[in-house]
Amino acid sequence: MAKKQNFRKNSKQDKRAAYRRGHIAEHFAALYLRLIGYKILRMRYRSPFGEVDIIAHKNNVLILIEVKQRTNLSNAINAVTPNAQTRIAQAGQHYLSSFPKMANFGLRYDIIAITGFRIHHLRDAWRD
Repeated sequence: MAKKQNFRKNSKQDKRAAYRRGHIAEHFAALYLRLIGYKILRMRYRSPFGEVDIIAHKNNVLILIEVKQRTNLSNAINAVTPNAQTRIAQAGQHYLSSFPKMANFGLRYDIIAITGFRIHHLRDAWRD
């Protein structure tokens, strides 16, 4: 019985560690985006449909960004499933409905994959 308790404890610790790593990855991604001229509008935007890691804009384009930290680029890209893409698109539409002045902005979906110490920015990663 003690082994099950230890397993549960480690599982909780693993989840907390993954949450912290994800949070740190999002902050690195936001710093990178600022350095290349993006304006960060929201981080971890929550809507009834789900969460968007980063909402930014540049040159009248609203960019919804999903951040993934994985051991390799392929795993990071594959982690943004079609369900996740739908959730992000719906959350983005919810965000846009709150800001009518952005109605004329273009909309783009990006992925920022962090692998080790590298940042991979996949612009226009998918279409809605």
